[in-house]
Amino acid sequence: MSEDYISKLGAEQKRIFSRMVNGENIFLTGNAGTGKSFLVKAFDQYCKQNDVKILKAAPTGIAACNIQGVTLHRLFKLKTDVKSMLADVRNVPTEVMQILNLASVLLIDEISMVRIDVFDKVMKYIDLINRERKAQKRPDIQIILVGDFYQLAPVIPPLDKKMLDLYYGKNIGNGFAFQSKYWQSLRIQFEKLTEVKRQDGDKAFCTALDQCKEGDTDCLPFFAKNTAAKEQKDAIWVCGKNVTARLRNQERLDKIKKKEYSFPAIYTGIATASDGLCEDSFQCKVGARVIMLVNEPSGDYQNGSMGTIKKISGDEIYVEVERIEIATGKPEKHLVCVERHDFNKYEYREKEIIEELKDERGEAIIKKHKELELVTVGSAEQFPMKLGFAITVHKAQGQTYDAMNFKPEIFQDGQLYVALSRCKAADKMFIADPLTPKMVRVSSEVVNYYKNPENYTFFGREKDIISVQTSRDCEGAVKLLNEVFADNKAEILDFLQALSAKKKAEEKEKKEEEKSEVSVAGWNKKGA
Repeated sequence: MSEDYISKLGAEQKRIFSRMVNGENIFLTGNAGTGKSFLVKAFDQYCKQNDVKILKAAPTGIAACNIQGVTLHRLFKLKTDVKSMLADVRNVPTEVMQILNLASVLLIDEISMVRIDVFDKVMKYIDLINRERKAQKRPDIQIILVGDFYQLAPVIPPLDKKMLDLYYGKNIGNGFAFQSKYWQSLRIQFEKLTEVKRQDGDKAFCTALDQCKEGDTDCLPFFAKNTAAKEQKDAIWVCGKNVTARLRNQERLDKIKKKEYSFPAIYTGIATASDGLCEDSFQCKVGARVIMLVNEPSGDYQNGSMGTIKKISGDEIYVEVERIEIATGKPEKHLVCVERHDFNKYEYREKEIIEELKDERGEAIIKKHKELELVTVGSAEQFPMKLGFAITVHKAQGQTYDAMNFKPEIFQDGQLYVALSRCKAADKMFIADPLTPKMVRVSSEVVNYYKNPENYTFFGREKDIISVQTSRDCEGAVKLLNEVFADNKAEILDFLQALSAKKKAEEKEKKEEEKSEVSVAGWNKKGA
C-alpha cells in the first residue's frame, strides 16, 4: 500500500494544499528542506484518488524520474537549439495537443532550472490550448510550479546568451522563468513554505542559511565558528567543480587495494545514456563509500543515505548503510542487499477506453472516450548508488546529509547556499577553505522577485503589440516584417542596423560636403 502523504501534512502545507486542490495556479517555493517534495507527493496522491489528470514534468531526466514524470522537452516535443526555441508559435504540435487536451493540471518541478525561452515556449502552447478550451467551455489547464530560485540557476551557454539577450531586447541575466511575461499573465500565486524540516530546531543555523541565501555576508561568522574543525570521517565531500569531485572519487577508489568491479547500465526500450537516468557505468570495490540514489520501499535506505560496500556477489551488492534510528535518535548501521533498480523513462499517451453500457431500454451500447495514460517507454537497469567519496553541488541539490565535507569552489549564484543547506547540522559540516564575501552570491533579480512577487515585472507591463501610425507606402513592408520577424529576428536586426549605419554615414558625408561647399563659397566671396 502506498504511503498516505495527505494525512501527514502540517498546517502550513495544508493551507497551500487547499489552494492547489481548488485549481489555482501556484508557484510552490521555500528554503531547502521545507518539504516541497512532500507536498507535491500529497497533491499527486489527491489527483490519483479523484481522477484529476495531472502531467508531471521537469527540466532534467533524473528530476523527471524522481517525480515519475517526463522531461519538458519530451512532453512538449521541444528541440534543444535556441533558434528553434525562439521561433514563432502559431499552432500546437498535434501530439502535444492530444496530450494537453486530456490533462487538467501541469506540474513542473525544479522550475528554477528552466530557462526563460523554454518556459515561454511551453506556456505559449498552454495559452493556445486554453483558448480552445474556453471556446469549448472547459476549464483552463492548472499550472503548478515547484522550486527555489535561490538555488541553482538555469544553464545558458555564452552563444545562447547572446541570442537570448538580442531576442528579448535586454540583458536577461540568468534567464529565470519568473522573468517571463507568462508568469504575470497566468496570475501564478506565490506560496512559500517556511517551516524547515532538514535543520529542524537549529534556529541559528537556519538564520545563517537565510542570510547566505539572500546574499548577506553577515552569515560568514556563524559558519566560521560553528562548523566542524576537522574532516568528518566517512562523510561525503561536496565540491564546486566536476573535476574536483571526479578526481577525489577516483583517488579514494584507487587507494583501496582490492578488485575493481564495473557494472554497465542495461538499457531497454528507447532509454539511452543521454537521458541521464543513472550511472552509465558504475565502478566500485569492496570498502568503497557509496551514496544511495532512491528511497527503498522497506525503509532500509533513502535517497542520500551513505554506506560502505561490504561484499559484491554476482548481481548483488551488500552495503552497510548508516541511518538515524527514529526511536533512539542515534546513528545505526544495517547491512542490506542491494539489487539493480529500474530507472524508468516515461511518456504520456492517449488511451482509448471502450465501455459497454445499456440504454433506457436495456439494449447494449458502446461508448468510447479517451484518457491520459503514463506509460514506461524505456528504462535503465542499474544499482541505485554512486561513489560517495565526493559529489558536485549541482548533483547534491535535493539531497540531505547527516554529515559532510565541503570544498568551496564557488562560481555561480546560489551555489554556496545549496551546498551549505545540504547538511542537517552545522557542527557535522567541515569546510576545507575559508568562506569569503565574494562566495555569497545571489541574483539581484531573484531578490527583487521574492521581495514583491505580486508586483514583480522584468520587461514591464507593456502590451505585446504597440500601435504606431504608418504611411500607406509602408503598410506592406510592416505586414511582411510582422510575418517573418520572429523566425528571423537576428538577421533582420542586423540588416536594419546596417541600413541605419549606412544612412547615418551618408548623412554625415552630405553634411561634410555641404560644410565644404559653404567654406569654398565664403573663400570665393572674400577673394572677389
